[in-house]
Amino acid sequence: MTTTLGLSPGQRLPPVPFLSKRDVPFLGFVVVAMSLRALPGSIRLRWLTQAATWLGAVWYRLQGWDAALTRANLQMIFGEQWSEAQVDDLARKVFRQVAVSKLAQDIVPDLSLAEMEAFIHLEGQEHLDAALALGRGVILIGTHSSVQGYLPLMLLMRRGYPVTAVLGEEIEPDSSYVYRHLVYPVRERARHLFDIIAPGEMPQRKIVEVLRQNRILLTMGDALDEETFALAAPNVLPVRFQKHWLPLKTSPFRLARWRESPLVPFFVVPGPTGFRLVIELALPPNAADPQAEVAAFWARFEAHLPHHPEMWWHWRHERFDELVRLAEALARPVTSA
Repeated sequence: MTTTLGLSPGQRLPPVPFLSKRDVPFLGFVVVAMSLRALPGSIRLRWLTQAATWLGAVWYRLQGWDAALTRANLQMIFGEQWSEAQVDDLARKVFRQVAVSKLAQDIVPDLSLAEMEAFIHLEGQEHLDAALALGRGVILIGTHSSVQGYLPLMLLMRRGYPVTAVLGEEIEPDSSYVYRHLVYPVRERARHLFDIIAPGEMPQRKIVEVLRQNRILLTMGDALDEETFALAAPNVLPVRFQKHWLPLKTSPFRLARWRESPLVPFFVVPGPTGFRLVIELALPPNAADPQAEVAAFWARFEAHLPHHPEMWWHWRHERFDELVRLAEALARPVTSA
């Protein structure tokens, strides 16, 4: 059975399936998420991590292709340091971490500020305050890791910070009817609470207005997507990652230089109880050497990664062999200079 859905009035998608094999793991997420919602708020967060352990294990078993891709990526980067058993164990932790993040995002609307702060502790608030005090807006730049997304966004909003986020929607053009009408509404139920710009839209006027109003523009600095392959230097530049290179888009850095807005890194990392939202000192602008500017951001992230390599989502979604080939081609002029 197929169904044809419209993206907007007058714009139609090709026929999509009513249900696909890809939906099975997501339906597990729906069951767990709805079960957590039914629990009292006082114990919901405590049960979340246990539920994520189960859900991550189910995903690892059912999503065989993603599991194999995760192991291949980890093997490529860390293969000389770790055995196959260690790589497999870390890959399982990656899936568990993704499950923690998805479930945490689902309960965001139900958490009080006190519950939220018990789960995710804010550090480095003074760096954000100092950047805002300059009056030119702030570009808060992070990575696709840990519980990034709605949870830190909500924490900042409830702390009184004016935030607009550039966040994608987790839906594909060929997503099934069940995914669009059952899974997606559950996964994205908190999205309407925030001021969000979808990456595909990126209206320059709105982004400029956010900074002009001295608001915070939250964005990700490690978007390794299809657009990355379509860009050329200086819109994408290579950064050193272990013994390899990876390509990073430079749009946040170029925007910061153009608007003279502080570029402030943030990272969400595991803590003693829950997670830590770490806001770091603003990156110094370096118009004379954009390569060094991008590398400085990546170095901040790599300082956290060895302690919790499982927190990075890209292990599970990208083909690192293709990304490395692209980045190595970009790096040749850099290394030969």
